[in-house]
Formats: sequence, C-alpha cells, structure tokens
Amino acid sequence: MNTGLAGKSVVVTGGTSGIGKAAAEAFLAEGCRVTVCDFRQDMIDQVNSRNDPNQFGFAADVTCSEQMCALLDRVQERFGGVDVMVNNAGVGNPCGFTTMPDEQWDKVVNVNLKAVISCCNLAIPYLTGRGGCILNTSSLGGRITSTVRSIYGVTKAGVSMYTRLLARELSGRGIRVNAVAPGMIRTDMVTQNNRHLKDINVLGGSSVMQRLGEPAEIAAGMVFLASDLARGVTGQVLEITGGKCIVQDPAWSWKQHP
Repeated sequence: MNTGLAGKSVVVTGGTSGIGKAAAEAFLAEGCRVTVCDFRQDMIDQVNSRNDPNQFGFAADVTCSEQMCALLDRVQERFGGVDVMVNNAGVGNPCGFTTMPDEQWDKVVNVNLKAVISCCNLAIPYLTGRGGCILNTSSLGGRITSTVRSIYGVTKAGVSMYTRLLARELSGRGIRVNAVAPGMIRTDMVTQNNRHLKDINVLGGSSVMQRLGEPAEIAAGMVFLASDLARGVTGQVLEITGGKCIVQDPAWSWKQHP
C-alpha cells in the first residue's frame, strides 16, 4: 500500500536514540529525506558519518529558538522545505511534585511542552502550502496517573491537548496535527528511570500483551499518521500501549491460556 511519503522532507527532534531514532529509520525506509536533530554533537556526528544523501544530522537544542530556526533554514536549503515535523525530543524525571527541585521542574516543562509549542510555531511557515503534517510525541502517562514521573505526566497531558487545539487552528492551512502516546517502551529513558528494577521487563506486565513495547512500533504509528493513509486524520492522539489499562487483570488471559 502506497503511503505517499517517498521524497517527503521529515524533521525528527530527539532523533538519535529510542523512539526518535526508530522514527528516522522508518521514514528513511519509506523513501523520505530525513533531518535528525539532537543537542549532542557526538550523536549528530555519528549520523553524518554514514554519508547517506537522504539523511543528515543537525545539532540543536529544542529549547533554543535561534538554533531551531537555523535547523529549519538548513533543511530548506538542503531538501527544499519541510513536509513532516516530528516533535519527539523529551526528558523524564522520576521525582514527585513535593520532591522535585525547581530547576528540574523547569527543565522538564521547557523540553517536553514549551519546546514542542515553540518548534511547531517555527515550523508552520515551512509546512504551509505543502499539505504539511505535525506529529508530537505524547504519552499514556499524560492520560493516566503514574506512581512516578509526576511532572512528566503533566507535560504530556499538555502535549495531547495542545495537539488537538493546534489541529483546529491549522485546519484552514491544510496542515494536519496528530500525536502518538506510547505506553511503556524499551528505551534508554525507561531504563534509566527504573534502575531499581532487577528485570526491566516487569514494566510490561500491566499491558494485555504482557511485554514492553518497542520503539519501532511507535515509529510505525508515526509513519501511518504522516502518510496519505491518514489524510483524513487530524487532532488525534494515537495510543500505542500494548493494551495497557483496558482490563483490570491484564495477565488473566495468559494465566488461563498459557
């Protein structure tokens, strides 16, 4: 089935690891021209060392408008514009509201929410007139509460609502806006925020699929939402969670039918 993505210009923030890296690879597989953004120069150097004519990396901090403007200008020069803007960069924090220092609170809000809004605003002129598409990475943690990562959940709830509101605002410009909301995915962020667990796989036990999700599964959702297959879809938050929270005892089926 033709996704209509071949030749499209895609920008992926936080694109050198985890879900972002999987997204970049998935869009490349569809024949897209992909720009990877990360604030770590060494990670960007690794991307550029591959000498792939359809991909290049650009070191930029998503919280710095000047750096992101420079990135978008470079994409314009190299690939002729932006068709898909993937706002994936994010940070986690295991602290609760009463234990988190103010500077950590500010960092999570700035990266996870304010930067998404800023990057969207900066990208809109590049997307207008191209039938462009914005994809934001939210989280299931933005819909249900968690025993950890309190402020993370607040920021992701904000991303989900912002996605819906921006979709309404941009409908007249022909720009679709959607989000993916992953459940517990096997990424470095999840591993680092759950170092106390002897077996990280236990985190997948609350889903009916009884396993952690994989970054490539989230990337597949992004490809769908960016493609012509979803040309009638906007203002939606696609949950990709392995069936987390749809039943009270997700392990029951596995116990009854090993």
